[in-house]
Amino acid sequence: MKSTNKKQHAVKSTMNKLAMTIGVVSGSLFVLSPTVQAAETDFSFGGFIKFDAMFSQSSDTKRAGNVGDDFLVPSTIAVGDGSNEGDVVFDTNSKFSRLWFKTSTMTDVGEIKSHVEMDFNGANDERLTNQSSSGLRHAYLKWSNSSDSSILAGQTWSTFFNVGALPEAVDFVGPTSGTIFIRQTQVRYTQAMGDGSLMIAAENPSVSFYDGGSGFSDNQVDDSSMPDLIARYDGSAGDLKYSAAAMIRQINYNDNVNDVDESEMGYGVTFSGKYSFGNGDDLKFMLSQGQLGRYIALNAFRDAAVEANG
Repeated sequence: MKSTNKKQHAVKSTMNKLAMTIGVVSGSLFVLSPTVQAAETDFSFGGFIKFDAMFSQSSDTKRAGNVGDDFLVPSTIAVGDGSNEGDVVFDTNSKFSRLWFKTSTMTDVGEIKSHVEMDFNGANDERLTNQSSSGLRHAYLKWSNSSDSSILAGQTWSTFFNVGALPEAVDFVGPTSGTIFIRQTQVRYTQAMGDGSLMIAAENPSVSFYDGGSGFSDNQVDDSSMPDLIARYDGSAGDLKYSAAAMIRQINYNDNVNDVDESEMGYGVTFSGKYSFGNGDDLKFMLSQGQLGRYIALNAFRDAAVEANG
């Protein structure tokens, strides 16, 4: 029996790489397969079943939307002036369960790896069968063209996001308010440098606007003529592992009806890391600044606003 300061309790048992974890608010059944080798390629697959049960109570007014059942979205936290009735909501799901498939192939020009991963965090109808649609999390190829460099192409975590700085939480993301959290298609080059590594990436661009509720067509918010360009360095100093990244991106607005085509350049920087203490505890942090828009807080902040006159 294991107890943590988060008042979570778990019982674990393992047999032939089969493990079950039962938690207070979520449980997971992990199933890992042995690696299968065919010629010069190793195949592996696995995943887990995750069960979530949520009970939410607010003392004043009702929740803004059910997206708050799945993620901590600050704008959906129910607040009021004390004149309304509260709200109590109970909900369960297993849509954050995952499946993944990996390969590793040794060639004359280096090792080539592939990774495809999905979950089921899509729309579902709880009135009937509770079927959740699958969603692509990762799908990429990684070529280690030398002993100290690699090229990645496909969808995975943005180079601007240091996954190692994400706090541990039962919730899917955790404290979203100040967290960069994004996956997207990209081409990334990584070069080892001393005890660290330098990454250069060109990633998929996208823009969202404050529009007063009128809405925009796809060509008005996704009309960038250049990818998001990102540079990042990962390093370490004693018990501290850190990451520093910078980004330049185009924020473009194109309205063919009113003959308006405008663009601005956006910039962003972030510094994050993890400090490990000798007793097993650690401290994680993330500081970010710039025209970050969709890169931060689950797109809680838009990239730009359109004036009333267009």
